[in-house]
Amino acid sequence: MVKFKNNVLEFEPNKITDPSLWKYSDEYSVMATLMYFYPEKYWDLNHSDKPDLQYEDQIGIEVTQCLEDSYNKSIGEWTNYRLGKEGKSYSRCEKVISEQGGQLFEYGITHRVSDENTQMQPIRDRMDKKFLKLKDYRNKFLECSLAIILEEPVPSIPAKAIDYFCTKQKEYDYQFDNLIIITNRELIIFDYKSHLISKKVYTKEEARCFNYIGVMVVNELVSEPKDCMTRDF
Repeated sequence: MVKFKNNVLEFEPNKITDPSLWKYSDEYSVMATLMYFYPEKYWDLNHSDKPDLQYEDQIGIEVTQCLEDSYNKSIGEWTNYRLGKEGKSYSRCEKVISEQGGQLFEYGITHRVSDENTQMQPIRDRMDKKFLKLKDYRNKFLECSLAIILEEPVPSIPAKAIDYFCTKQKEYDYQFDNLIIITNRELIIFDYKSHLISKKVYTKEEARCFNYIGVMVVNELVSEPKDCMTRDF
């Protein structure tokens, strides 16, 4: 069983994470999520490159964020405004976010929930690119997985993502073993060989902790996700 330490349970962000660190924050959040729910398999994951998460020659996981361009632009504009970047005024930030279908508030933004086709486009785009990278490291690991991050998918999206993943698998001689889907409320792992699906639904507090662990690591408040969790062996 894995529990969160007080340092993440009581964490209150007092600074905005620079957009250049978002990718790494996401990767550490994914690592924390996997370690929390499946410690017997993922507890000793390390952050690396090609692929992003690794454990010796046993496990390799490539992580990618699958957000719509409009959502990315809104988040980027808001973050740069909060960081005080030159030329990023409140009125400009409000205008850009409104053009992307969102709304700016004092401490954050909201974004419209789009339809299935719009949400699937970045998933297809990211998967296409990640399959091309797989050949660089497939033979280095016993098991390779693709992890995709979806912010607020409509209910049909996880199944559609799995279908597209299976279609792409048939196009290549080299394949991923699993598709890992991480949303704002659940962790889904699809085993390609058996076609079995495992699912973990988490609370808002757990989701917040996973996110904060990524933020804490990239801002050098802790050195790795393990610094925020304890495991009962």
